[in-house]
Amino acid sequence: RGAGKTGYLMTMKASKEYPLAIFIRPGDAFERTVARISPDPTKINDNTVETISDYWSVLFYLCALHEFNKKHRNHENYTLRSFRNEYTEISATIADFLQGVQARISAAINGASVGPVANIVRIAMSGISNDVEEFSQSVENLLAETNTKCIIMMDTLEDAKVHDPRYKAAIQGLFRAAGHFNAPNKFLEIKITMPGEMYRKIDTFSSNLMKDFDNYAILQWHAGDLLSLSAQRYATFLYSQNLLRRGSIRSEIDRLSVRSEAVAFFESIFPNL
Repeated sequence: RGAGKTGYLMTMKASKEYPLAIFIRPGDAFERTVARISPDPTKINDNTVETISDYWSVLFYLCALHEFNKKHRNHENYTLRSFRNEYTEISATIADFLQGVQARISAAINGASVGPVANIVRIAMSGISNDVEEFSQSVENLLAETNTKCIIMMDTLEDAKVHDPRYKAAIQGLFRAAGHFNAPNKFLEIKITMPGEMYRKIDTFSSNLMKDFDNYAILQWHAGDLLSLSAQRYATFLYSQNLLRRGSIRSEIDRLSVRSEAVAFFESIFPNL
């Protein structure tokens, strides 16, 4: 905790490498997914986890479609048209969109708090596709044909109640889904953070450590990293207060990733230090 995981993700969000960068807070997706799982541990099994994995995949691809549609309103594609027909309102934020997905699910199951988990997968992509693999491939094709790399970041699992079987199933499904996005030819990437002290608790949830954690990284900051990160955060604050104008905030964030630029930035802001 307190290692700067959010700062690391926000730096990636500002990167030019990803035209679509989506930041999801746990309360916007994880907690709501847990709420859909039966509290009865006897009803949670590997089939449940596999279905939850499908749901995470569908949710991630829906988020990618939502953000793509916001930036490319005139682009025509069958999957995109189907998405527009089903999700007619363009939400201002990804949190609002995820709330809309949950409202759609609740309406379809008459407000029931829990039920067959498979229902939420079917309802979430209803009208767009009837098959998870087909739906996933159609979104990948859309991103590929427009050469649009997308990254989805989830911060963070540190408050997960690891002893609750529903949380365990949701985490297992999340890991299984995220593992499918590790292939180098994928245009959609998933980044999930957790405190290092939780790793030894959570890695036991994985059914395939080699696959689920094949692309993991340990966040260790060096002095230059912290200098750049603090400069990026302070620049973001100054932009938000209209106190700094040097082109776009994204270009400024990229520039400040270089240590010498970060030093020059602070010297220009605090010339007497």
